[in-house]
Amino acid sequence: MTGIIKFGSKVGLVGATVYYTNEYGVWNDADSSAKVVTEVRSLYHQYVNPYVKEAQSSVPIEVPDIPSISQISHSVFSSWNSGVLYTSQFLINLPSHISQWTTDASNFINKQVEASNESK
Repeated sequence: MTGIIKFGSKVGLVGATVYYTNEYGVWNDADSSAKVVTEVRSLYHQYVNPYVKEAQSSVPIEVPDIPSISQISHSVFSSWNSGVLYTSQFLINLPSHISQWTTDASNFINKQVEASNESK
């Protein structure tokens, strides 16, 4: 029973997250997504940041700032570029991989046929 409640809670949270991010326009074009990020950052600085500064003065732990839009975009571009590079490298090596896989499969099938012929 607790597993069902736990699963239902997770599905509800994910569903609510998708619904509200869709309502706010996160999944639209890049301009509306950037606008949402800017609004969230301004809300953070307006409502949350004063409490964070107050907590920082009473707690001796240094809390890092939220990354800037340029840092986030640099990280996204870097990740995207490395993904493109890995995909390109895989596609470049695909013919040799297919050749090797075909040779391995052929050798395996031949061994299986020979083993079945020897057992008869």
